[in-house]
Amino acid sequence: YEDSGDTELWEFNPDNGTAQQVANINTNVGGSSNPKTLIEYKGDGGALYFKADNGTDTQVYRYDGTSYSTTDASSLDVIPNLNSNNYSQYQFRAPIEWNNKLYFIRANGDSTYSELTELSPWNGTTDTSREIAGRNDWVPSPVGPFGFSDGQTLYTGAYAPSGSSKDKKGSELYYWDINSQLQDLTHAASFNLGSNGLDGDGSHSYPQFMIEYDGSLFTRASSKATSDGELWEYNRNTNIKTEYEIGSATDHKGLAYAPMIVFKDKLYMIGNDDTANSNSGTGKELFVFDRSGTPELVMEINPGSGDGLQAGADWWDPTIFNDKLYFVADDGSGSDLWVYDGVTDPTKAFDFNTSDTSHLTSLTVLDDTLFFLGDAGGASSTTGSVDLWSVG
Repeated sequence: YEDSGDTELWEFNPDNGTAQQVANINTNVGGSSNPKTLIEYKGDGGALYFKADNGTDTQVYRYDGTSYSTTDASSLDVIPNLNSNNYSQYQFRAPIEWNNKLYFIRANGDSTYSELTELSPWNGTTDTSREIAGRNDWVPSPVGPFGFSDGQTLYTGAYAPSGSSKDKKGSELYYWDINSQLQDLTHAASFNLGSNGLDGDGSHSYPQFMIEYDGSLFTRASSKATSDGELWEYNRNTNIKTEYEIGSATDHKGLAYAPMIVFKDKLYMIGNDDTANSNSGTGKELFVFDRSGTPELVMEINPGSGDGLQAGADWWDPTIFNDKLYFVADDGSGSDLWVYDGVTDPTKAFDFNTSDTSHLTSLTVLDDTLFFLGDAGGASSTTGSVDLWSVG
């Protein structure tokens, strides 16, 4: 929330419709703490964890929701064991809650890139110096881990760097069993076997944006050195991996760099079919997979080769609310809030026409209401205010 040009942590009470600043973390004149990576850790009583810049360095903070200090950060707990002053972009990255613990990527403070990230747990009190994967043994993917519903296996993309004693297979799919030792990842599958067709020759598939669907693990991964991202399935029961291509199979990034979502027993994603529209491609659009074959186009929101959806870690923000799928899309006139019932074509839920993707974001369901940040200033506006909106 921006107040007098400063971006700090605010709280909104849906019961009375009031908003209040929680804390001024960056007290420098004109300074903003820019809170990021907010997650409610239910295993810690519903405390809010996030990282923010206090004007000197980036720290991870904990807010229990019971006290305010609008002049400083005294109402917040600083979690020093979750921090490293180096590589702040890798601090507290991609956190998830799984088995009553937080798992996340953090920077370990080493200067070499091959030792940059580590996968760590947090139970609310324990030091995270005993990382699951990191340092000289493993380099986990900064996109983050995925905890399977069996409560046993935590998946991540990872590779063993030069000098590691581990088996080197490039950046591929690994998992950690909760009964395993720390620094003991198990290889699950390699999607890029390299030009010689052998597993472990150092090629990378970079499995990312993992999701559970129909009993299997699905992920975006590349089978070629050209980093063409496609949809892959890893069947945990049979150890069989299957590729589902969108468009042509020749050096084409069919599956966009973006999260997927399961809605009404189908898997939805952002795809680009380069063989459509007289081979000009569909652009990035909404695709669906339901085991009837390959992923299929739901609708060209932006007809032609233009992008109807913006790829990125959270730009299309797919969210299920009232048995409908809400997301951010652009039909060529600007980004708007769209809704899809799973049967008829998606439609606009509200016409924002904003040209800035950061001005329509953060879809969140709370107390039977869909909240999000929106700018109704229009497609050509750069001064419209970003306000809190709701559906419900």
